[in-house]
Amino acid sequence: TDRTGHKHSPLLISTGACAFLWIVARACVQSLTIDESDTFLAYVVRANLSDWEASSNNHVLNSLLMRLFVMVFGASPFTIRLPAVIGAAVYIAAVYFLVRLITPNLVLQWSLLVCLVASPFVMDYLVAARGYSLALAFLTCAITLAVRHKQRGGSPYRAAALISISAALSVCANFSFAIADVA
Repeated sequence: TDRTGHKHSPLLISTGACAFLWIVARACVQSLTIDESDTFLAYVVRANLSDWEASSNNHVLNSLLMRLFVMVFGASPFTIRLPAVIGAAVYIAAVYFLVRLITPNLVLQWSLLVCLVASPFVMDYLVAARGYSLALAFLTCAITLAVRHKQRGGSPYRAAALISISAALSVCANFSFAIADVA
């Protein structure tokens, strides 16, 4: 049970787990796109480090994590996409907690979870080896933390610090999320 006494729903957990397994399967078998390949060649395996180079294709946090995972595990479609898969796991967890905060109705919680996680447009971004997955995950974490603080109270300083960290990580993952993160 959570702090309010509501039990965690096996339906929501299994739906999120199935979505995550689908994302992992896609990350393993889906061919790399031209954008993913360009990011890999320009910012991950390049001899001279260009982490902070201003470019629409450079998603800094994602590129750094891609470099780390490729150095540790070698290059494969899955290891190149591993930062996005981690972002997908964080996003699904944040959505799970957000829908539980929005409503106590299980049917509505499940419907919201499916809409937010299983949308084909969202799924594509959760798999691609770009910064969108991490940016969306951390933006959703910031929103979930804000809703949680609004409903349950607590230290405003702690909530503001956690929301700020989530928003900063979202911007580092993809600079185009800066407008949404500031708002």
